[in-house]
Amino acid sequence: MKYLAYLLSVLFCVSVRAGGEDAQAPTQAEPAEITKSCEFKIECHKNQDSYAIEYKVLGDGCDDNAAGELILIADQKRTALQINGLPLKKVEDKGNVPKLCEIDGEKYPAFDIGDNRIALFFRIDNRPALDRLGGIIIDLNRRKVIKLEENFGEVKNQSFAMLKSSRGIKTRLAKDRLKDVDCDCDAALIDAWKEITPYSDIFKTKWIR
Repeated sequence: MKYLAYLLSVLFCVSVRAGGEDAQAPTQAEPAEITKSCEFKIECHKNQDSYAIEYKVLGDGCDDNAAGELILIADQKRTALQINGLPLKKVEDKGNVPKLCEIDGEKYPAFDIGDNRIALFFRIDNRPALDRLGGIIIDLNRRKVIKLEENFGEVKNQSFAMLKSSRGIKTRLAKDRLKDVDCDCDAALIDAWKEITPYSDIFKTKWIR
């Protein structure tokens, strides 16, 4: 009888341990919840596949330059994408690049580069200076960031547009400053076209006319 009790206690302990290990494995995710005004969710669709990228703030509030993270949500799994805690702002693309992703029903700047990889662009909150344009290349199969670019240039205008170019996309970014305008503001900036070409693991850029 004592042996039977001992055997049952051992089986119970093994069962509890196994259950604890399963509970800790991040295999599934609940639906994403955006709880702060500075957070947002990007929804993407390609053929029959759908996935989302969520921006969450790493803190309690939406302070200036609050650090944040991107989370890839696909196949009921949540995976943090390394962006070095960059503070991001919601942005919409008013240009003519085909829509791959959207935010609140409006087109979001993202670009399909093949091999199940995408180039995702974002507006970095750089207050008190002007916002910067950044981007990442994401491998959706491996669920990881292949390349992070934190500064393509300063974004002069409130509205944002990406247009198709011969080698990728182009957008207007600040290139020079007027020496006679004494302010750290958009009035002192001269913008120009910058072409951005995303490859499988790198961005290449150049100023164009």
